[in-house]
Amino acid sequence: MLFLCLRGYSQTGCVTATNGTVLTMPCGAACTTLTVKVPNLKSTSDYSVSTRSYSPYPYVTTSGTELTALYIDDRFSQLINLPFSFCFYDSIFTKLVVGSNGVVTFDPALANTGNAWPLTVTVLPQPQAQPQPIPYAGGTAGQTSPAYYPRASIMGAYHDIDPGIGTSRRIEYSIVGASPCRKFVVSFFDVSMFSCTSMKCTQQIVLHETTGIVEVFLGNKPICASWNGGLAILGMQNWARNKAVAAPGKNCTQWSAQNEGYQFIPSGNVSRFVQAQLFTLAGTLVATSGPSDTATTTAGFLDVTFSSPVCPPSFPAKYLVKTQYQSCVPGQPNLITTDTVTISQSSNITLSATTAASCAG
Repeated sequence: MLFLCLRGYSQTGCVTATNGTVLTMPCGAACTTLTVKVPNLKSTSDYSVSTRSYSPYPYVTTSGTELTALYIDDRFSQLINLPFSFCFYDSIFTKLVVGSNGVVTFDPALANTGNAWPLTVTVLPQPQAQPQPIPYAGGTAGQTSPAYYPRASIMGAYHDIDPGIGTSRRIEYSIVGASPCRKFVVSFFDVSMFSCTSMKCTQQIVLHETTGIVEVFLGNKPICASWNGGLAILGMQNWARNKAVAAPGKNCTQWSAQNEGYQFIPSGNVSRFVQAQLFTLAGTLVATSGPSDTATTTAGFLDVTFSSPVCPPSFPAKYLVKTQYQSCVPGQPNLITTDTVTISQSSNITLSATTAASCAG
């Protein structure tokens, strides 16, 4: 996971997966050349998808906006203003529309129109309708049938559900955090599956400000095998509907999920890393590194090496790593992430293959 789904942020920047890292120096060493892993944020021309821990935001809140217009079948919401500009497939959007079948689209033309339910198409000479994975550019916008997968859309999960049934169901959006680390959260809670109304679906789509990261949390996603082929899609496709990314095994297939998390991370050709700086907790600058000081040994991360020696006055010693990235929105201030790392010292020094001496005392 690149950016932790924490319910807060530091005063000086977002918190990432680097936060809380413990690095160990050899026993007897006074200084070290420090290397830390930081997220490798890239442009949004493409995405990688991976699993992550299941840690959704609350599905039902008192501060969220309930989308009661979706409590009918196969419907798109009104046009909703985003609290921040969102980068998606090399475009920037400030508005979106929520579909009652578990989809979000940045196409304003779909506001208050039909959200198509079929996930199959008939292609002659095949006599039977076949599952249609993404990307797909067919169908007619705004109609509930045949299959139409919206432009610039996030499907988390896209399947035929029926919010018009039940009293406990809720669809809402909410805003979490503060700039530049806000999250726009779209939640579907306890929504009945169409034709299998005793089966309930709970799922969530999260848009991250500045980074362009998309998260999907699936609290409960059952299969209604007797309707629509039991099909569902977990993925995203671009505005032209000719490019897409889907979670493995979940591109218009039968699948179920409980307490699962996924993240779609921008993975285009252009890195947005600017520099990383190492500070003491008192705010003294210790070292700085730039793009030339980086390497990649783990997908999605940069290994940043601070060439200036780091000499902790005692152990364990805590430092702040402040990493700057270009915003995915041109003209916006750089994103600064702030993480705490701890440097400890090994308690043993090896004297021979079988003998060790303690570094402590």
